[in-house]
Amino acid sequence: DPLTGLPNRLMLEQQLGAAIPRARTQDQRLALVFIDLNRFKSINDQYGHATGDSVLMEVAKRLRSAVRNSDMVARLGGDEFVVILEQCSSKRLMEVASEMVSELRKFRFVESEQRFRVGASIGAVMIDVAWESAEQVLQAADAACYSAKEAGRGRVHLWEQEDALLQARRADIRWATRLEQAMEYDHFELWAQRIDAL
Repeated sequence: DPLTGLPNRLMLEQQLGAAIPRARTQDQRLALVFIDLNRFKSINDQYGHATGDSVLMEVAKRLRSAVRNSDMVARLGGDEFVVILEQCSSKRLMEVASEMVSELRKFRFVESEQRFRVGASIGAVMIDVAWESAEQVLQAADAACYSAKEAGRGRVHLWEQEDALLQARRADIRWATRLEQAMEYDHFELWAQRIDAL
């Protein structure tokens, strides 16, 4: 990524694609942290893109310093970052993710004597034999991050197979897609029932 110097989305997907078979065959415990900055758009709108870029560079530094050298921090795009944690238990995953939320909550960016805070919401996923592709893991982490935001931002949400919040969100997305397709292909029928006075 030219702005932050972190690996970009393409490199992340390659690393994740290589990590998943390792987790499946060698029983290595890996984890993924999906970080979305809160209200970043308002920083860009209010202070300009140069300030937004400075915030992203500072966040990248803080995330890099929060993990081990063997872990990978990447910028997915916009204000989204992803961390792959090597040899990581679910307990350590939650500790690292909670620490990241705490650090970014404390972070204050100063621009032209204005101080503003940069918080983050995090979706966390354990990578194990259940996953077949990088895309699946990233979708689950994104959905978990969305749940963290819906629960009040500045939180960590651990993805679980039977997570009711995520299941409901997936159902909403499926219905939205079905409705869009029905409108596009004229699959709606108008039904009416006449009401007569007896």
